[in-house]
Amino acid sequence: MKNKVLAIVAMVMMVGLSAQAALQYQITKNPDTGQFWEPASRLTITINEGGSLWISSYVNAWYGDLTDLGTIADMTEGNYGWITTPGGGAMGTIMPSTGESKEVTLWNKEHTKSNTTTAYFVGDFEAGDEIGLWLTNMRTGTPQEGYSLGPVKEGLNEELISRQINTKDLAGNTRFNFGFANGGSSVEFILSGGDYHGGAVGQPLPGAFATLLLAGGVGTALTRKNRKREEE
Repeated sequence: MKNKVLAIVAMVMMVGLSAQAALQYQITKNPDTGQFWEPASRLTITINEGGSLWISSYVNAWYGDLTDLGTIADMTEGNYGWITTPGGGAMGTIMPSTGESKEVTLWNKEHTKSNTTTAYFVGDFEAGDEIGLWLTNMRTGTPQEGYSLGPVKEGLNEELISRQINTKDLAGNTRFNFGFANGGSSVEFILSGGDYHGGAVGQPLPGAFATLLLAGGVGTALTRKNRKREEE
């Protein structure tokens, strides 16, 4: 009886822990007001399943080192991040990210080839969130900023001339391309999702904590019951 109950608890624990899924998202391309040419399209990211969002360089080879995005864009704290969208893809509040990084492994569709690169933390998001992205390139002298929302060649995007998502990397990820004017090199990157970050990485969700407490309670109850039988 004891083994049967513990087996059931273990199964419940596995279900609870599996609930900690990685972020999933969808990219939308729409023309901006008054700028109907394709490279001026605003790019928004809609979160389909909550978790953490990361940004990195793309996979252009399965062997050798991939480019560290931090060598072509300023991925330090406060120099890249995300943007809130009040609605309809409009520019909202500009949110800086922390610059925290980790190594990520990117796989092909068949999961037979892989390569690693450095990814940079954008933020934690919930299902239904819609955001934009921004970053700063590494142009010598004066770096340039580019935003996935708002018109190009104007305002905050004064030196951004194009935003495109026309190609995919070898792992099947959509490649973002921000093109800059006046000698500024373009920046290409991809996005990837992970478990909620913010201090909870590698830890069970609240429901799983309850399951662990349940397991402990069941184990204690069974132990006490067996001791009582032995005393009788």
